[in-house]
Amino acid sequence: IEMTSYKRFGSSVADPSSWPSRCSVAVVDDKVCARVQGYHNGEDCGWTINENGYISTVGEHRFANGGDYVQLLGTNYNSAVPQRVPVEAGTPLAFHSDGGHWNGFITVCFEPQRSIEMTSYKRFGSSVADPS
Repeated sequence: IEMTSYKRFGSSVADPSSWPSRCSVAVVDDKVCARVQGYHNGEDCGWTINENGYISTVGEHRFANGGDYVQLLGTNYNSAVPQRVPVEAGTPLAFHSDGGHWNGFITVCFEPQRSIEMTSYKRFGSSVADPS
C-alpha cells in the first residue's frame, strides 16, 4: 500500500510532504496498512494497493457519522468494514470524510496472496503417487 493522494474540501494537495499524518501508511502486526486517525472535515485520502492479496480492517474503528467511509472496489464501508476483500495490484483504496462531524479512526491492512503448491499426500501412512 502506498499513499497516492490527499484532498481537503475538494482541493488536491500535490506535495506529499504536506500531507497530514492523519492519513498515513503504517506497519501493524507485520502488515502494511492504510491508517486514518483523528481526521478532520472534508478530507479525502487515497492509497494504491501494489500487489494481489486481501484487505481487512484491523482493530477497532469509528466514523463520526454516515457520511464518512472507506471506499474499496466501488463499495463504501461505514458501519460494516472490509474483511478479507480480494484485491489486485493497482486497486485504489480511499477514505472520505464529509463536512459534518470528525475525529474518527480506522486501520485497513494488506495481506499478500500466498501461493501454495501441494507436493505430497499420504493416507494412513502410505504415499499416493498421483494425488489426483
